Amino acid sequence: MDQSVRSKATAVPAPPPAATKGNVAVGVITAVVSMLLCAVAYALVIDTTRTIYGWIGAIIGGAIGTAVNRRGCGGAVTSTVSSVCSLAATFLGQYAGFALLTAKDLGLGSFDVLVHHSAAALTVWHDHLGFTNVMGLVLAPVFGAIFPNISPNTPRRL
Repeated sequence: MDQSVRSKATAVPAPPPAATKGNVAVGVITAVVSMLLCAVAYALVIDTTRTIYGWIGAIIGGAIGTAVNRRGCGGAVTSTVSSVCSLAATFLGQYAGFALLTAKDLGLGSFDVLVHHSAAALTVWHDHLGFTNVMGLVLAPVFGAIFPNISPNTPRRL
């Protein structure tokens, strides 16, 4: 029997490659950058700075989506979940923020506005903040598909 054949037959098989997981920091930074882009685009169109509530909600949603991507292996399903989480958190952040702004403008307690005047806050959100959410809906799946699939364990070359 030839030496090369014997060594191939007795060689220890290589371990399967590890599943690639996304880097949490990259995912969070991506969520922040994507929502800043959305907010800047919104501010250029509508000329307002009240989207800070949407930024906060989107950062929270991006962190949730990143955590979902860390548990899965990336791909279309987890990217979609990330997008939906980001969009939902953006909506909730804007809704709560405008409810509080309405409370301040009317001199009411915040809880009173959330309970009794939430329709006004929802109308303001629907009329003026839809653009941010549309941008988020477009950008979040793109960023979610690219960045959570970057492996943090890639060997570095010297």
